Amino acid sequence: MNENFIKLKKANLGYGHDEKHIVLNDINIDFLPGTITAIVGPNGAGKSTLINSIVGVLPPLSGKIEFKVTNDLNQPNFNKVGFCPQVPLIDWFTSVKNNVILGPLLSGKTLKKSRKLSISAMKQMQIYDLRNRPMDHISGGQQQRVQIARELAKNPDVFILDEPTTGLDVYSSEKLFKFLKTKSIAGSIVIISSHDLTIVEEYADKIVLIGNNKVKFNGLMSEFIQKGARNKLVEITPKSGNFSQVVKQSVSTFKESDNGNLIINFSEFEKFMNVAEKNNEVIDYISMQQKSLRDIYLDMSLEK
Repeated sequence: MNENFIKLKKANLGYGHDEKHIVLNDINIDFLPGTITAIVGPNGAGKSTLINSIVGVLPPLSGKIEFKVTNDLNQPNFNKVGFCPQVPLIDWFTSVKNNVILGPLLSGKTLKKSRKLSISAMKQMQIYDLRNRPMDHISGGQQQRVQIARELAKNPDVFILDEPTTGLDVYSSEKLFKFLKTKSIAGSIVIISSHDLTIVEEYADKIVLIGNNKVKFNGLMSEFIQKGARNKLVEITPKSGNFSQVVKQSVSTFKESDNGNLIINFSEFEKFMNVAEKNNEVIDYISMQQKSLRDIYLDMSLEK
């Protein structure tokens, strides 16, 4: 049974050596086997700070980060962790295949085993045909794939990827996440920060939303969707023309389509209907809309 885990307990994270430089306050998160956890939030919220703290680049200013990952006997510490930072870490003076093979070699694997793992990783990331090219002779997206392939070639039990889909095309992103899903089902810990909410919604099991120097949500993706779904959207079609300003201003927020339909939050639907009735507004059609992950994310990001 896989007993690996990463746990943050009352951790204050940031830069420097004192709590004057806190980026994230009082963080309590468990990263467990068999789970893809997506870390989301606006630019500058602290996603990379969280990831760099998990891997030990930034020690916690206070609190604890517990990290249990079983290493292979007689091999270096951290050899079972694949870490891909947001900023490229690449040897620009050698080829694609030599960059990729560094991953398994530095994690203590034999040259024979490293070659086999590197070939598999390059094929997984669709860069095998580029294996002999110098790094500065391939595109930015291809360079990103090299960096990811280097970590996949370690055959790790823990994947920590900071914005891995940056520069990747849709097909490459989809293929990467499908691979990570199979690894998580097999028992790996997968931690990803991303702004790609479409692919996060499809593949992540858990979501951590950060903003305003704190964790705003930490739980299952289904719980996140359900929490946001409590505030469903209602689209209301007038019988003719447009709704009056009095009716529109009866709700705190609304969107108006080109054909005059109003889209409001379900929580304000009853209030809207009462005002519409008092002002003799005739309604032709009402429909409910399920909020997307993007809508829920935007709503919760704006919360203090």
